[in-house]
Amino acid sequence: MVGANRLFLPVKANEMRSDHDSDKIGALPTATGGIARAAYAHATPSLPDVGSLVKRAGIALDQLEDPGYRIPVERQITFLNLVAERLPDEFLGFHLARAIDLREIGLLYYVLSSSDTLGDALRRVQRYSSVQNEGVLTKYRDGGSVCVSLHYNAVSRRSDRHQIEFFVTTIVRLCRQLVARQLNPVRVKLAHRRVEVPADMAACFGCELVYGSDVDEIEYAPSSGRLPIASADDYLNKLLLKYCEEVLASRRIKARS
Repeated sequence: MVGANRLFLPVKANEMRSDHDSDKIGALPTATGGIARAAYAHATPSLPDVGSLVKRAGIALDQLEDPGYRIPVERQITFLNLVAERLPDEFLGFHLARAIDLREIGLLYYVLSSSDTLGDALRRVQRYSSVQNEGVLTKYRDGGSVCVSLHYNAVSRRSDRHQIEFFVTTIVRLCRQLVARQLNPVRVKLAHRRVEVPADMAACFGCELVYGSDVDEIEYAPSSGRLPIASADDYLNKLLLKYCEEVLASRRIKARS
């Protein structure tokens, strides 16, 4: 079984898919597979046949159980949909994101937590999020309101509800943990539609939730980007940024070979 403490281990540079730029990803986007592994671990106690869902999603079980194996994003989305239907859990992505220890994200978490301000951390999410998932690219904007938007790359947005709700919930949790306060967004917009939102989800976000939007976006108050990060460590951050840049450089070299 997939261990809960191995869901989001950073992938070594020589195990990554090739890429010639941090925001230009190849034709078959892959992810570290942490969300799929979290869903597998979550579903296994109640679904003895969860292995059959893994196969239906086009994933080999040994691939899912190997934390270093990158999983195609479309297959991760398919697996989440299958698990959500079988449990059943209409808000699987949200529930998975509420349950994880944020440190399980791995390298990216420590890059963010050692940054100086929330704005600095979110700019680094934009630059390095493709290390985690090539199919959903993160953009940061600080012009008036502080906004984090998510954009699909070579992956169908239409079929996805659980992965995107996992991302949005995780980002909101991360921002609160980084600044050590109950920081609520102004609003959260999601492109897919929902008839109603459960009370625990509404309470978690503490803001307006807009479904059926033309963008997937989390909006914060204008001053949010200047909030200091409680665990800022300039020396550690420089070391981690150097490593991240080496990973991106390695991917550019692989793309040219």
